[in-house]
Amino acid sequence: MPIPLTHLNIAHLIGARRPTVTTTLNNLTEAGLLRQESNGYWLLRGGPPVQARDVLDRTAGLRPGPTAPRA
Repeated sequence: MPIPLTHLNIAHLIGARRPTVTTTLNNLTEAGLLRQESNGYWLLRGGPPVQARDVLDRTAGLRPGPTAPRA
C-alpha cells in the first residue's frame, strides 16, 4: 500500500528538520543513489545504505579529519 510522505513527514519521523531532509534527498539523487520512477515511486539504489555514507556525511557537514600522529 503506497503511503505518501512529504519531506516534513519524513523529518518528523526521523527527528530532523524539513530543509535537512530536502537537502539530503537532493544530494542522494545527484549522487545517483536515489531516483524517482515513472510511476512516482522512489527507489534507493545501490547496496546497503552504508554506501550512501559519504553523501550523508557531506549533508550533515561531517568530514573525516586527519588522524593525529602518535607520539
